[in-house]
Amino acid sequence: MNAPFIVNNNVLQVMPGANAAIETGWLKVDDANNSADQLRYTLVTVPKFGDVRIGGTPLQPGAEFTQADINNGSLRYYEYGINTGTDNFKFVVTDGEGGLVSGIFTIQPFPVGTFSPNGNIAFDLAPNPATDAVRLFVSQALDSDSRVQIYNTAGQLLHSWTLPAGASMLLLDVADLPDGVYAVSVENDKGRGVRKVVVR
Repeated sequence: MNAPFIVNNNVLQVMPGANAAIETGWLKVDDANNSADQLRYTLVTVPKFGDVRIGGTPLQPGAEFTQADINNGSLRYYEYGINTGTDNFKFVVTDGEGGLVSGIFTIQPFPVGTFSPNGNIAFDLAPNPATDAVRLFVSQALDSDSRVQIYNTAGQLLHSWTLPAGASMLLLDVADLPDGVYAVSVENDKGRGVRKVVVR
């Protein structure tokens, strides 16, 4: 019996808000006595700042796909557009004969411009899940105006607000958003923070 082994597991770079196929140059597992469609990947964890999809459907932990799906370009990573840093997912590959190999696939955003925020802005969202509105609280008032933006899982910017310098709370109207998971980012010239909010 031959166990599967990892041939390629390279870092995928994606523009914020874009998507890219996870092809064999980035992720490939082989096995001497199994074909590509017999090598089954199982997602152990999913990315935090985007999602992995086959045919447009986001995959959840426990979802399966094959090396053949990767070979034909069906597996894609969609970045939410929040450019928060390195992302990853854990996977296990089995060959149906008891052989197994596991790994972590890493995704990095392309740098946007020359500015790189060096600070993390800490904030909370309540209520979360939200229905009509959500309050954003910063742990300490910021000394410059900050952009507050909300994105959907496809990375599309839906709303934008300004948190004035010195303010510690902002009310975000989300009544027009469909039920789902969204990313809220707070950014100024000194740093950035991102949190998820669920709208029901």
